Order: sequence, then C-alpha cells, then structure tokens
Amino acid sequence: MFKAGVSASGRRRRGANAVDGGLTFRPWIGLGVVAYLAEIIAWVAALSSLPLSHAFPILTLSYAGVAIGSWFLFDEKLRARAVFGIALLTAGAVLAAM
Repeated sequence: MFKAGVSASGRRRRGANAVDGGLTFRPWIGLGVVAYLAEIIAWVAALSSLPLSHAFPILTLSYAGVAIGSWFLFDEKLRARAVFGIALLTAGAVLAAM
C-alpha cells in the first residue's frame, strides 16, 4: 500500500524529502498505516496463543508475501534466487510449525 501511495504521487524524491506535500495524507498511505496497526494487533494475538518458536517462523512468511505481491501488483521481477528463498522460507515455517 505504501508503494502504491508513493507511486501514485508522481514524485521521485527520496528520504525525508519524500514525506511532504501531502504525501502522508494519500489514501494508499493511510491504508498502509491501518494495515500496520492490524498487523500489530494480529501479532500480539498470535503471541498470546502460540509459542514464540512457532509464531516467529510464521512471521517470516510476510517476506514471501511482499515479494509475491510486488510481482503481482507492481510487475516487479522475481528472480530464481528470490523464488528459491521464498521456497526456503515457506519450508522453514512449515517445519517449525510441526
């Protein structure tokens, strides 16, 4: 959501200079903040019901989700090394959950 908000701004500035001119009030940016808040609530709920040794490996799946989402939504390239890493993360999370 943050990527979509920044891309929709039409600006190519980086760093602290990118967060001005109403960029923080764009709908996608606001939705990204709401998603982060939901993620924090879900993480606290997971920690209250799962051992950390199970919850933390599941959290690593978010990296895989971001990579796949960026490929699907923003047409970013997924190289063979990234696909292999996603497979390793997924296998590790499955093994840790057993």
